[in-house]
Amino acid sequence: MIVISARQHPGEHNASFIMEGLIRALLTSPDLQTLLLISDVHIAPMMNPDGVICGNSRSNLSGLDINRRWAESELNDKLTPESAALKYHMSHNLNGKVLMFIDIHGQSSSNGMVFYSNDSNIKQQQDTIAQLGKRIEAWLQMRLLPKVLQKS
Repeated sequence: MIVISARQHPGEHNASFIMEGLIRALLTSPDLQTLLLISDVHIAPMMNPDGVICGNSRSNLSGLDINRRWAESELNDKLTPESAALKYHMSHNLNGKVLMFIDIHGQSSSNGMVFYSNDSNIKQQQDTIAQLGKRIEAWLQMRLLPKVLQKS
């Protein structure tokens, strides 16, 4: 599963344009059509609609930055319902089988795109050949999306 979110920070308007372009590319690009055949993609295009409507820059209606509220101790259905709902969806409805989580932000001072990702740590594992093959496949999938997006 791939989960994509945007607009955790309401003031990052350009994240909406990036998300719109990504959705269009997912629906029209032959390369990304292949991605949809091998993985489910779950999209939360605007994580903080209340903050956007109220004109907040970084916070939700509770005055909290939901991008900094992902730890279990900080999740709260009342104060951060946005991140709590998405985290619940990923852990319960997707059974925790999230290969990649992409959180789109918009930077006004930077050009291009920046990707951070988790490291699959292949070298440190004592895997069988079959397990290693699965880990390499997951590693390739994590690094494939930035390359495909670069071409789209």
